[in-house]
This record gives sequence, structure tokens and C-alpha cells, in this order.
Amino acid sequence: MEKGSTLRVSRKNLERLRRIAALISFNKGQKTNLNDALTTLLDKFDRQSYDLSREETKKEDRKKFLTLLDQPIEGAGPDDYKELEYDD
Repeated sequence: MEKGSTLRVSRKNLERLRRIAALISFNKGQKTNLNDALTTLLDKFDRQSYDLSREETKKEDRKKFLTLLDQPIEGAGPDDYKELEYDD
């Protein structure tokens, strides 16, 4: 068993942690403790933080892509930008 440490929380937060532990216990069908509740909350936070950082990367990549679209292509003239009409 791991050596534990003391963590001070308000009564309101302790009650919330107990409710979360009860929900986890109900969903898993086995006993859980407050450490399991904290682990679940921390894991969820880590996943959300990762998703947020990925969103920022997507935004930056979009901006870079749009700037590439605005740059002229060397060797391409006005005729290359005309729409072609095909008669089928």
C-alpha cells in the first residue's frame, strides 16, 4: 500500500468528492475511495488540457495554411487561374 499524505479540503468539496466517489463506485460496480475520485478528476483534467493544446495547434496550422494560399505561385500566369469549360 502506498504511503498517503494529508490533504485539507473544505467540507463542501469533501462532500462533492464523496458524491463523485459514489458515482464511480456505482458505475464500476466495486468499492472506490476518495483517491479514486481524485485520480478520475485529474485524468479528466489532463485529457481536457491535451485537447485544448491540440485546438491551439489546429488554429495556428489553419493560419499558416491560409497564408500559403495567398502567396503567388512562381511560373503561373493569369491564364492558369481561369476556369476551364468542358463541353461533354
